Amino acid sequence: MEITRKDIVNYHLIAPMIERNKKKLERYRNNEPCVQAGRVYGSSPTFPYEPRGFTVAGTEPEDYHKWKQWDEKCRYLEILIKTDIERMTRLKQEIDELIAGIDNLEDKMIFEYIMEGKSQKWIASKLHMEQSCVSKRIKKYLRESGK
Repeated sequence: MEITRKDIVNYHLIAPMIERNKKKLERYRNNEPCVQAGRVYGSSPTFPYEPRGFTVAGTEPEDYHKWKQWDEKCRYLEILIKTDIERMTRLKQEIDELIAGIDNLEDKMIFEYIMEGKSQKWIASKLHMEQSCVSKRIKKYLRESGK
């Protein structure tokens, strides 16, 4: 997977997006169209005629069509959302691996600050260097790692 500057900058958004996707999937699953159920009463066919009750469940034809559409759409969305969650989880792990492999403390701090959502200008002032130097250091690690 190719890690870009934008991925590093948006690192702090990955975990909340994964959680939102999980909640979205759960909310969609919970909105399943309902099936009607009830009891039907009758009697045994032989003497003595004893009352009997039967529980039945089902839907009207148009409700069944809605349920089938919902089921197909839910399965499709479930696949999309799970794929998105897996992709974001993989990206997060790769970014963490990239940063763990950095030996230079200043460079490591640059990436940590960026992951917190800090700007290059803010990082430069914090580490007492030029903004262009921060940019070059980020670029160096993205290029060196083949990403």
